[in-house]
Amino acid sequence: MEWFEKLNQDFGDFTIHNCYEYKNIFLKKATIDNYFLQQENGNFFVYNKKLLFYFINEIKQYNLKPSFVRLIGNQEKYFEKHNYFLKLNNFECFQILKQMSLRNENLTPIQFEFIKKPTIDETIECYNFLNDIFKYNFNLFYQKNNFKKYINNILCYKEDNKICGVLLYTNILNHTILDYIAIKSDLKHNNIAYALLNHFFIENKNAKFYKLYVDINNAKAINFYKKSNFTFNKIELRFYRNFYDF
Repeated sequence: MEWFEKLNQDFGDFTIHNCYEYKNIFLKKATIDNYFLQQENGNFFVYNKKLLFYFINEIKQYNLKPSFVRLIGNQEKYFEKHNYFLKLNNFECFQILKQMSLRNENLTPIQFEFIKKPTIDETIECYNFLNDIFKYNFNLFYQKNNFKKYINNILCYKEDNKICGVLLYTNILNHTILDYIAIKSDLKHNNIAYALLNHFFIENKNAKFYKLYVDINNAKAINFYKKSNFTFNKIELRFYRNFYDF
């Protein structure tokens, strides 16, 4: 594939791009999962479903597919560097999340008998549960047909034989990321989120740090994490889209 070789060759030399993975990992995923490519001269637009990765030298308007863009940065000038291209192509920011972190020191997590690991069959129910709650971004990063491979990274709570709470995490080097946590309202226990978080600490007791992203407008979630001693750092995750019909 000529485009693959060209992108591989120029990977680190573009004016702007929004890929945060190592080159070899990203290109391997793009090949295995058949990412869709759109190319204009030496500018590349790679789509994983509706998630767009761009690698461009020319800041101008392109004929892009309806898609989402993810940016991660710790300074406003980083986002400003991308904003002109995004505005030219009708992308608007619709969600901002800030990173919180907690050092694994002197934690004494509590075990709750009602928090379990899901069975293989229950992983699909966990997927549907998270996808229903995080409608705008969950299926950008996780697909139902291969979600079972994350079984060791899922914690769940069941009530009346139905999944009513899920926590999903990722292990990266010396830290663990809490990717998603969600619970239904009006449950028999009123501390399910707290119980899931405690089991997250127990499952990842060897991690040096715990990290997560929280929506800046979700005051309830922010207060919950602050009570568990998570603190904000400078890193932000921003989502953009160039369409409005979900």
